[in-house]
Amino acid sequence: MAQVKGNPNLATMIDENRRKLEDIISRHNSIDHAEILLVSQQLDELITLFYREKKELESKV
Repeated sequence: MAQVKGNPNLATMIDENRRKLEDIISRHNSIDHAEILLVSQQLDELITLFYREKKELESKV
């Protein structure tokens, strides 16, 4: 799991959201599409933030 020095919990949050999606998908007989959309959006925001922070850190080096 990758970590960003400025926010080490970010990678953990991304991983938790990924596991939530996997759990939702594994319950395919009771898929809540609104729940999938919400978690997917959160995951997208976290990944965007992760790469933004990574890029900022790399540009400082």
